Amino acid sequence: MSEDLIKNLERIAKAMEASASALKVSKAPELWTTEDIANWLKLKNSEVRDRIVKMPTFPAPFSPTQSKQGHKVWFATDVIEWARINTGKLKHAA
Repeated sequence: MSEDLIKNLERIAKAMEASASALKVSKAPELWTTEDIANWLKLKNSEVRDRIVKMPTFPAPFSPTQSKQGHKVWFATDVIEWARINTGKLKHAA
């Protein structure tokens, strides 16, 4: 094989590796805040923050730190699964 062909094949292999790495990152689970959850459920953020995420069946938040004051987020896939299971079970706020 010629040197040019080998260099081109190496360049293509590196580009394919970079693309594969990018795909792995892009498939990482999305994290949602209470605002994201409220938008998706079409509820007020205050209702989600004060009532929905405190329900015993609601998924546990993901906290990168153990701080109680830390910003809480939830895996979108967990919230969506919870919503599907609990469709029609939410009572309207009084």
